[in-house]
Amino acid sequence: MRRLSVQCGTRTDEYSAGFTGHVLDGGVLRVLAPDKQIAASYPPASWTILAAQSYDE
Repeated sequence: MRRLSVQCGTRTDEYSAGFTGHVLDGGVLRVLAPDKQIAASYPPASWTILAAQSYDE
């Protein structure tokens, strides 16, 4: 499984396996929880998705 990590400014947010990132028109990044509820939203041009390493659950 892979975790999702998002850097926004000097902060890095990490999400468990099962969370997904979706880029909307205009560049907004939405992070969705496994139940498809919005867990976070990042404004355009403020975020970077970081490379993740595999891990065993």
